Amino acid sequence: MEYKDNKNHIFLTGFMAAGKTSVGKILAQKLSMPFLDADYMIEKRAGMSVSDIFEKQGENAFRTMEMDFIRRVLSFEPSVIALGGGAFLSSENRKLILETGITIALSWPEDILLGRISSGHGRPLLKGLNKKAMSEKISSLLQEREKIYRKADIYLYFSEPVKQEHIAEIIIQYLKEPEWKR
Repeated sequence: MEYKDNKNHIFLTGFMAAGKTSVGKILAQKLSMPFLDADYMIEKRAGMSVSDIFEKQGENAFRTMEMDFIRRVLSFEPSVIALGGGAFLSSENRKLILETGITIALSWPEDILLGRISSGHGRPLLKGLNKKAMSEKISSLLQEREKIYRKADIYLYFSEPVKQEHIAEIIIQYLKEPEWKR
């Protein structure tokens, strides 16, 4: 299936471990579109991991890199783009994303996310936290972020595990429906 719309990109947003990258790859393949992972692209450009950027330069530096990536990607050919968990939180990023693409938020209950995140390894906002503290931090971040993720064009909440392939198919069905469009 080829995807055509007046908005060029498909942005996947949601909390860490929501499946943005894995679903994005499947979705891009099914729609015959390129796939871009924002964190990977930022790491490649910075020459270090997201965790190292947070540790050595701070979260603000990372958020600036994230904003730069979003501005640059707008000139790319239409793509499926997996955003980092915090990218959609910035009102400036959100405005650009909503104006130039279709945004799909993937959302899950805290217990499913915690199970996927497990050790917190590679998750700068959870670095060094034990399981209890990690759970509390995830709960707090989810409470802050969910109301913003709900501003996406399409908000998908899954209360139990769903195969990534099936999520991609659900998204494709939404994309076929004219009613969701702004």
